[in-house]
Amino acid sequence: MMRTEVEHALLSAGMNATESKVYFTLLKLGKAQPGAITQDSGVHRRNVYDTLERLLQKGLVGFIMEGKRKVYHPENPKRLIEIARTKEAALASVVLELKGMYGSKREPYEAKLYIGNRGLKAVMDDQLEMGKDIWIFGSHSRVEERLKYYFPQFERQRIKKKMHVRLVLDETARGVPATKLDLVSARFLPKSFFGPISTNIYGDRVIIINYSEPVLITLIKNQKLADSYRKFYKLMWAAAKE
Repeated sequence: MMRTEVEHALLSAGMNATESKVYFTLLKLGKAQPGAITQDSGVHRRNVYDTLERLLQKGLVGFIMEGKRKVYHPENPKRLIEIARTKEAALASVVLELKGMYGSKREPYEAKLYIGNRGLKAVMDDQLEMGKDIWIFGSHSRVEERLKYYFPQFERQRIKKKMHVRLVLDETARGVPATKLDLVSARFLPKSFFGPISTNIYGDRVIIINYSEPVLITLIKNQKLADSYRKFYKLMWAAAKE
């Protein structure tokens, strides 16, 4: 692995440019005094001393005394993973508190617009994250064809989370593979009931999808609206045929 590649990797692990150069140099040399580190890394001697002190505090560098001189050596690189995990744990605790602040200031509703297959994937990810049953009515989307690489992953996660899907589609969708998947129930109404629009209801969300080119998706987050759509859905479900 080239020096520049390693230093870039160390940057992504949270080191600054000088720290990555000094640490890489110590890994390369095994042990060294500041003068040798300066010569190999190109980092100014004064900056080397400051950097070694920071790396000492992070537990990435140690030293031994040889006479009156400090000779520095690198600690095991697995320490980088330990540092990253510690940072992640600290961030996770902060995020919990920030999410509380985020939710407390939000309006009781929220609307977002998505476009294209990436937008379609985004709202499907949201359905998985919610983990609620999904009720769908309208046009058969053929999502499995639009997102042929992503859809099998979605289905595995949906089934693993035991998320049931109800479909009320037009008669032309009878027998398509999507109606025969695990934890899926389907009923059908005449084609005249639906246009090119599909509506998904789950949790406190309603998604309205226009299968034009590109796909246009509106996601509305509002509990009362979602509950109203569910009442309407129950009427369609009762009227539809298996």
